[in-house]
Amino acid sequence: MEVRRFAALVLLVVLSACRPPAPPPPPPAPPAPVPQPSAVEQALRAAAGGGDVPPDFQVIYSDMHGMHGGTTIRLSADGTLTSEHMQQGVLTERAGRVPADSVRALIGLLVELQGWEQRTPPRTPVPDESAAGLRIQAGGEEARIWEWFNDMGTNQRLSRILGMLGRFVSQSTAAPAPPAPG
Repeated sequence: MEVRRFAALVLLVVLSACRPPAPPPPPPAPPAPVPQPSAVEQALRAAAGGGDVPPDFQVIYSDMHGMHGGTTIRLSADGTLTSEHMQQGVLTERAGRVPADSVRALIGLLVELQGWEQRTPPRTPVPDESAAGLRIQAGGEEARIWEWFNDMGTNQRLSRILGMLGRFVSQSTAAPAPPAPG
């Protein structure tokens, strides 16, 4: 009888030690799709690599604010440059042209900074805070990014683009102002 109880106890210990087999591990997750570059990025990278400047290339920087004024600068593929600067209610406009190597230099900077990529997360602005924006057209598409104006110096993206465009404005050769829409 005692052998039976001992055998039953051993059997109970063995059975309690045996666990059902663990389920197989889940299959690995498929790799995340690699984001495809936008037409803007592709066109700018091609031009920076020595290809043709896209004929629809245009960059517009603006930090214009309804109450505080600001600056808007436009540069097109053919080197046409326009700028508007509003300060204390006085508007100064300039129009000119820059050489093709200046257009390529800006494209190189846009590629270096990945100027088509929005990096500033959205949030509620603080009082009297404004944003600066950049619109890039190329490859039949458009990319828009923005930064808080007060953060531009820290971010060193839009401030560098504005710096280059500002130099172009000061060095541009005069050209007739574009005709007024009519």
